Amino acid sequence: MSFRETNIIVYGISMLVTSIGYAVVMSNMVDAGQFNGPDAMSLLGKSVLILMGCAIVLTIALVVLSTIIFTIRQKAKNGENKQPKFELDERDQMIELRVTRITEVITGLGYVVSMIALAMGQTPFVTINMIVASFMLGAISGQVIKLFIYRRGY
Repeated sequence: MSFRETNIIVYGISMLVTSIGYAVVMSNMVDAGQFNGPDAMSLLGKSVLILMGCAIVLTIALVVLSTIIFTIRQKAKNGENKQPKFELDERDQMIELRVTRITEVITGLGYVVSMIALAMGQTPFVTINMIVASFMLGAISGQVIKLFIYRRGY
């Protein structure tokens, strides 16, 4: 498995774990009635900021750990003197560009759907969670598509 594929899988796992964790925490908070009061939107905003912080820390930690493990495995496989390559070539840049566009489309459509839901009477709580879900879905689907493209060899 290449370094790029390893990072794609690690980032996808990080986003999946963060998404599931956010869904569980939100579900428990809703069940406990914490969003019924006047500062419900403030609490939701704080929860989203905590989600972002946790996602960043988890992603950085997992990428650093996977890079260290990948480097150790490559050195053991190829010998001490040969360094693994971490640069992006033109193919990698084209794949990144393609996946970024797909991710932006998914996220943008999720945002538009959430605004339509708000216009049709949904609460701001639901709308903000729809926006968060569209960002998560965009990030996870982007990694799945990127892994598919790398595996296909485009």
